[in-house]
Amino acid sequence: VIYRLRADACVYGESSLFVIFLEPCRLRQACDRSRCGLDHTSLQTYRSPGLYHLLRLAMIVHGVDIPAYHGWMSCVHSEEDLARTAAAFEGALGMLLEAGLVGQADPPRIPAGTAG
Repeated sequence: VIYRLRADACVYGESSLFVIFLEPCRLRQACDRSRCGLDHTSLQTYRSPGLYHLLRLAMIVHGVDIPAYHGWMSCVHSEEDLARTAAAFEGALGMLLEAGLVGQADPPRIPAGTAG
């Protein structure tokens, strides 16, 4: 979704928890979106906390309620749940982009065979 919309945003995580990062990224040009190279402090310093609240509200408008900065996936979530969440995220992020609240970014360098 982020790649398709060319948003200057990132979602990352290596477990059932995923974190949403909507801040401009200083590493964006070198990023292959396989693993974030920012340090822990940079990733958890939100310069625009209101933006994350707006993302949550936009997600609710699209039928999905998640916390403002992160979410969870688990074995109780069905494929339909995941598809509905991805569609809501696409709609919500699209709203923020259209309003000029999230920046546009050049597509990331994604190694061959890793993009779905």
